[in-house]
Amino acid sequence: MSLKFIILFNLMIVFLNCYLLWKLVQFNNYLSRLNHVLLKINQNSTLILKEIPLTILLTGLEIQKFRTNYINLKIRIKNIKKIIIITQFIYKIIRLKTI
Repeated sequence: MSLKFIILFNLMIVFLNCYLLWKLVQFNNYLSRLNHVLLKINQNSTLILKEIPLTILLTGLEIQKFRTNYINLKIRIKNIKKIIIITQFIYKIIRLKTI
């Protein structure tokens, strides 16, 4: 083998290694940015995950309170209807006695 071939072959290997080094540096930068983004997401997700159960619990309590108020309202409406029926009945009795 000639000296020129060996030098050219070694130069090709050097350029290939430089290219691979450049790609590794790019990949390292990409991974560091990805790591930074994932750390931010992880920090924010703990706050969100703590808030979600509390929000669900408070919403459940509000729904239960609303249902209770609705049931009480229905009972009051029934009672008012009964009072109106009794009042109408008394009015009819009084009206018949006056005639």
